[in-house]
Amino acid sequence: MINYRDLIKKEDFAPLGIDLPASMAIASLSRYLNPMIQEKILSLLGRDRLADYHNWRTDENNPDDETIAAMVALHEVLNPYLCCSVWASYFLQGNVSVTESGPVVKATSGSDDLTDVQRTEVRIHYEGVAAACERTLRKYLAELDEASPCVTPSQASRQRFAVVVPRNKAKFDY
Repeated sequence: MINYRDLIKKEDFAPLGIDLPASMAIASLSRYLNPMIQEKILSLLGRDRLADYHNWRTDENNPDDETIAAMVALHEVLNPYLCCSVWASYFLQGNVSVTESGPVVKATSGSDDLTDVQRTEVRIHYEGVAAACERTLRKYLAELDEASPCVTPSQASRQRFAVVVPRNKAKFDY
């Protein structure tokens, strides 16, 4: 069974303007990833393409140059969606407090928990960013499928497909 928790890394959040505290373990975020994979990502990518992406992301194979190019393009549209969705889930379900230095888990009696309103506002914001990322991902996958309508998802993920993808959150339509 694939461990999807390996699909996100701590450094993936910084380009999205999400500065994770140094003390925050990625495991505290990646536990929200499996339900999202089961609910959305499998239906968007298909099992073969997701397996190819996971293998590329975790260095479990030695792909050719075309596969690397396809996986990099997919990563640039999939990874922001994964990170923003996980971040929104973390704020909804996690024991999160936002301080001037960033989000932290309450560890002392001197800090205050987020109010329900604050938690909802943060979650809604990142769900909106995730929705923008999902639209970009769906558009990319539709263009990929149009370019190669007669191949399986596994074959399609191996084909080189040039696509312009947003590199920072300012370029998203949200």
